[in-house]
Amino acid sequence: MRPHMNWTWPLAIAIAAIGVSAPTGRAQETADGKMKVSWDAVYMSGTKIGTIQTTVERLKDPTKDRDLFRVNVTMDLTFKRKNDRVRQQVRYGTLETVDGSVLRLDVRILAGENEVRSFGDVIENKLTLNLDGGGQRQQNVLDWGPEVRGPHAPEQSLARAPLKVGETREEKMFIPSLNRIGTVKLIGEKMETIELGGRVKRELLKVQAPVFAPDGKVYAGYWEFPGGKVEPGETVEQALARELHEELGITIGAAERWKVEVFDYPHALVRLHFCKVFDWRGEFVMREGQQMAWQTLPVQVAPVLPGTVPVLRWFAVESGHCGPTHAQRPVAGAGPARLG
Repeated sequence: MRPHMNWTWPLAIAIAAIGVSAPTGRAQETADGKMKVSWDAVYMSGTKIGTIQTTVERLKDPTKDRDLFRVNVTMDLTFKRKNDRVRQQVRYGTLETVDGSVLRLDVRILAGENEVRSFGDVIENKLTLNLDGGGQRQQNVLDWGPEVRGPHAPEQSLARAPLKVGETREEKMFIPSLNRIGTVKLIGEKMETIELGGRVKRELLKVQAPVFAPDGKVYAGYWEFPGGKVEPGETVEQALARELHEELGITIGAAERWKVEVFDYPHALVRLHFCKVFDWRGEFVMREGQQMAWQTLPVQVAPVLPGTVPVLRWFAVESGHCGPTHAQRPVAGAGPARLG
């Protein structure tokens, strides 16, 4: 279990995971063959929720007399539930060699009015990654060997060599929502008949693509608000009450729905329901081995889970806080002492 944060403003989260079906689309190539563009429609439960545009442009590097590829992927999704409508746009951009080695990376994640950008150049197997978001800039250095691919590694791998039933394949890739390098494992499961847009049905290979951070835990060491997944048949409020009792040992009173956010994590595209909780009964007990910390702005525990950053910004607006909302680096004694 990853660490949790509690704030002087009582608040907790319930998370509902969203499954997205296989996309379908079309491709186009320029007359000179230097650029290829494809458009894909994304469907969820038979309803179109967005599009994915992929552009691959061949360039010439005059300094080294070699060909390069500039790859841009833009995913634009809109979700609606009752009166809530949330739009998320994710843009992946890389400059690559012909064999797929990344030279430059630029990722932008836009959810509502919030944008987080990660960008940098790979020099001598090191990526100096600049992180912009919430009016702050951080900088990290990542080890980046020639085998590491960009955030669209699964698509690139399948495009170069289609997967077969029963086949598995691993690729090292950059995980945008965590700004870390992990491993994606592509697993060819079985052929299925999938209904796409316009009631068109096609035989497609079902591919599972779990992503693992170097320590095997995607969210190890990241701080977030308590909460969890909404189970079938539960309301957001019921899920929140159950999760807080299971994780923290408390029984909450009425929960007030506050905000809705959609975030693209490596394991799933999730809709986050943020609720304010103003009263509870019982003593806090860390039932899942996690750490807990009461915080005020700017938050000192680090690193903060990306899906939590917009919440800090909302709190800053409500409280009139000016300046950074969270620490750029872990503070001694404030971070998680144990990861479980």
